[in-house]
Amino acid sequence: MIEVIKRHLAERNMLKTAGLSLCYLEKKGEEKCVRAAEAIIQNEVMDVIPSLWEQVCLYMMEDPETITYLGNLKKEGCELNAYRFQRILLDAGTDKVSDFSYEQVKAVYFDPLVTDGTAYSYMKYYGEQNVSKEEKEQLVKSIAMCMEVLDFEKAGEKDHMLLVNPVFSSELLLDLLENVNNLKILQDQGILVQGIHIGHFARKYLRRIRTICKCPFQLTKILIQSFVPQP
Repeated sequence: MIEVIKRHLAERNMLKTAGLSLCYLEKKGEEKCVRAAEAIIQNEVMDVIPSLWEQVCLYMMEDPETITYLGNLKKEGCELNAYRFQRILLDAGTDKVSDFSYEQVKAVYFDPLVTDGTAYSYMKYYGEQNVSKEEKEQLVKSIAMCMEVLDFEKAGEKDHMLLVNPVFSSELLLDLLENVNNLKILQDQGILVQGIHIGHFARKYLRRIRTICKCPFQLTKILIQSFVPQP
């Protein structure tokens, strides 16, 4: 009995040393908390942990390899951007960031062209793509505009690369997706060409209301110019 008490006291002291609140014991249990505390101490990020969001700490307990990633980023020689690191983890949702190599995480973390809010999505869907600086800038804009309305999971690599088109960073396409009938109109007019299947992407519609029925010719011309490569 005494040994058990000593062990619990030692574990709680370890959590305090690691900068973890004891409240995590109830939320994640001793095993995960101790494992995370050991990783935090080993990677010397005790000073960072108290400033992290609770959701991030809980995430790292489920994916403790990210604590090692945090420690490695801290040792890179630059001031740690804790906000950016936290966004990457939280935007991963149920994905495991440790499924990506440290080099992949490091690349997107330090990439000045990729914004905080698009970092994880860019790493997941475009991190291994060989794109130009201009294409990357456009992809980041498109991801920021479309990440809440396009189902990236169901789309293939070819569909993902459609986002290099500037139309995906404008509100025009999103407004058209407001009304499912608009998709049929575009398809009937033969506008969705070159392997572009916008309907495959659409998951939910924005609250804004617009229809192309009042000015189909003007919007048709814009869509054709946006989607179809010009000679």
